[in-house]
Amino acid sequence: MRSYIIKNRYNIILLLIVSIISCKSELQNNKNDSEINYRDTLSISNDSLDNIIDTIMTEDTTLLIFENMKYKFQILRNGPESYNEIEKIHYSQSNNFINPKSINFKDKEYFIFMEFEDYNFDGYLDLYLKNGCAILNNCSGCIYLFNPEHNEFKHNEQFDTLTTVTVNKKKQEIYSINRSQAGASFQKGVFKMKNHKLKIIRYVIQEQDGDDWFFQITTFDVSGKSKVIKREINKYPVYTEDEKKF
Repeated sequence: MRSYIIKNRYNIILLLIVSIISCKSELQNNKNDSEINYRDTLSISNDSLDNIIDTIMTEDTTLLIFENMKYKFQILRNGPESYNEIEKIHYSQSNNFINPKSINFKDKEYFIFMEFEDYNFDGYLDLYLKNGCAILNNCSGCIYLFNPEHNEFKHNEQFDTLTTVTVNKKKQEIYSINRSQAGASFQKGVFKMKNHKLKIIRYVIQEQDGDDWFFQITTFDVSGKSKVIKREINKYPVYTEDEKKF
């Protein structure tokens, strides 16, 4: 009987030891998980956390440049909604977000949306920050070209006058489009990057002229000299800014 009691006590003590070790391990794992979650959402800004309303670090804000180069972006807005103004952007390679680089804006700059595209056709994705756009999707903004030598995005002022910037990768052309009158009236500039310089090669316009509609295509040579290659007066607007036509 005594032997059974001693053996039973030994089993109880052993179970207690195992339970303590298990609880300690679970607490440590929870602590590690908590630290990881906190670190993933922690802002690297000098601002107080009260001023940081929206900090995003998800797959939606991870930029894949090459298979071995991923960048994460922190978007700091002045409100909780996705359409609130962007105040600052932090970015860094996804495995090193301790000392990120930052994009700060001037007072006059107003950005809500960000897009990634290769705007200078060098094989790297660049950053396009733009405002809320108008009802016809006329957007103004700034383009930050990625500099692989310094691993950073640099503002390129050559794009500042362009609106609703898009690209045609096959033709390596950059488009700037502005629309009005339900899209019937438009101005479209076609550009190419040559020796790091943005050069206009074609300008297409359609606008109302009294009761008629004026349409014109102007081309530009390497020296910038222009030549009108098409001019029409139509009763109704017959063209769109479709890149396939121009």
